Amino acid sequence: MHVGNLRTALFNFLFTKKNNGKFLLRIEDTDSSRSDDNFKDSILKLLLELDLNYDDSVLYQSANYETYHHYSKILLENKSAYKCYCSNERLNELHAQQSNNKLPPRYDGKCKSLSNEDIQTFTNSNQKFVLRFNVPNKLITFNDLVKKNQTFKSENLDDFVILKSDKSPSFLFANAIDDSLSKVTHVLRGEDHLSNTPKQLLILDKLGLKSPLYGHLPIILGSDGKPLSKRNGSEAIKSFLNTGYLPLALLNYIARLGHTYDENKIYNLLELTKYFDVTKVTKSPSKFDIEQLDYYQNLIWKKQINEEFDSKYLGELTFSNNEQKQMFTTIIKENTKLPYEVYSWYSSLYENKIFSEEDLNHINELPKDFIDKLFNFNSNNLLEHIEHLSALKVVKKGIIFKTIRKILTNRKDGPKLNEIIQLLTKDQIVNKFIHVKEQLDAII
Repeated sequence: MHVGNLRTALFNFLFTKKNNGKFLLRIEDTDSSRSDDNFKDSILKLLLELDLNYDDSVLYQSANYETYHHYSKILLENKSAYKCYCSNERLNELHAQQSNNKLPPRYDGKCKSLSNEDIQTFTNSNQKFVLRFNVPNKLITFNDLVKKNQTFKSENLDDFVILKSDKSPSFLFANAIDDSLSKVTHVLRGEDHLSNTPKQLLILDKLGLKSPLYGHLPIILGSDGKPLSKRNGSEAIKSFLNTGYLPLALLNYIARLGHTYDENKIYNLLELTKYFDVTKVTKSPSKFDIEQLDYYQNLIWKKQINEEFDSKYLGELTFSNNEQKQMFTTIIKENTKLPYEVYSWYSSLYENKIFSEEDLNHINELPKDFIDKLFNFNSNNLLEHIEHLSALKVVKKGIIFKTIRKILTNRKDGPKLNEIIQLLTKDQIVNKFIHVKEQLDAII
């Protein structure tokens, strides 16, 4: 499940709960080449992990073939569908000719006019066929929940496939049947399905089945302004969770991808539902911005109480004493937003690091007498040592701060230097100085 999939699921969940309805889950698994039990299980687990609890039993389309065949037979009998025996080679040639003539690829209806004798001949030879819907000549109009009034001319639709040669249903046929039989009243989905809607309305009309109201959500763009994909910022939702993004942060950000809330703050799921309004879904594309996701992650991350933070992230980390652990939680929580950053800071503070030759050279560029005084540090107060070095007026205080920060953490930024000093015992500080001095001596 990726960002677009979750946005669709979330918007349907919020709309349903806002209107006291049922949030139904359907697994579209009729394509055996793309269906896998592990994928199905991961979708179910992920929705539950995000608290998007579905109502009733899950509908698996692969268990519904008998129903699809029943309704396809009705369409065949009332001449709203017909068998097409055209080979893939013929269809490819047809589409190539149409492309050369700058025409859209459409089926030319050859098998629509087959005689009973032709059909019998194909039947006797066990010729494979697909079932095509016989598109009537009419204007199709509907009121989209997002895009408002929509009109399609049937002359721009070809006779589309509803049953494949292996007797499995096409996506749009199965979905249309399931929506109606499940008494689905509203469907929110990506705008890439907009062109399917007139076809599904035609199917349901010919079967005398009730159709739901459709709303088509705007496309999500990546950082480069192109449709969101793995190449421009999209990741699997599970990947975000595994990285440490909190479920509520993901929901708060994705709820705003193509929908506006009055306040830019953290809402719980009940509040996201309360303030969701389908009329506030935008028609224009929305852009996925990882910095905006980080914003909501940061808000929730810093609200975690220390005890909760400790139990989640510090369980296997060791500290000199409990006071150091509490100080680490207080300071590092304010300078991180994801678990791996916590562990990275722990490593920087409490493990000796090998400095790069470039970093060591930066220190060696300082006056030699100053370097000697810099590393002439024992267990005395480090802040006093800094003031003493500053009083020499050999090196600017800012450079002294940067150099000592580098010695203590091997980093250029992070918490204030006095906070970093609080996170280390005197012995740990002394060992840091000794460790870096040994590396300096090794390259001289």
